Amino acid sequence: MYKYGVRAEVAENMGSEVMMFPEEIEALKKASRIVGGAVHPETNEIIPLPMRMSGFVSFNVPILALMLFAPNQTPAFNACMQMLNQTYNAGLNYGNRNTSADYTSKDLAKGYLGALASSMGIAYGLRTALAPQIAQLKGSKALMASAVLNSISAASAGCLNCALMRSKEL
Repeated sequence: MYKYGVRAEVAENMGSEVMMFPEEIEALKKASRIVGGAVHPETNEIIPLPMRMSGFVSFNVPILALMLFAPNQTPAFNACMQMLNQTYNAGLNYGNRNTSADYTSKDLAKGYLGALASSMGIAYGLRTALAPQIAQLKGSKALMASAVLNSISAASAGCLNCALMRSKEL
């Protein structure tokens, strides 16, 4: 159970004697990784699960799937889905913010509203402008056209959301 070679190597790396067994060290490393992903490094507050980077796929993919692949989309549906997506992105950016930058509520609101306006504007504008062409498409072509349109809106607004929400860090 006790491996002197591993303990000696760890002690050498740390510059002092290690009074733990290798299994304890591994358990401590694992616990440190878990805490590191759940606790904000500067505020020491627990980051809500949806705002953690590890929760991005679990929480954002359903939003994006609905946005990209829902049938019979309207400009209002696109605007609402963009609002939901950008609200989630703003929460993610807030949860992983750099607290050494002095953000005010006004700064955060300005960034959120700018990203929201751009995503909804792009989605609504593209959907309205391309409505006649999309209406002529049927089946998978119509679905693909909607997915591309929404991808353009989400990607451009996501970049703007990050830039506006975290502008003081830049």
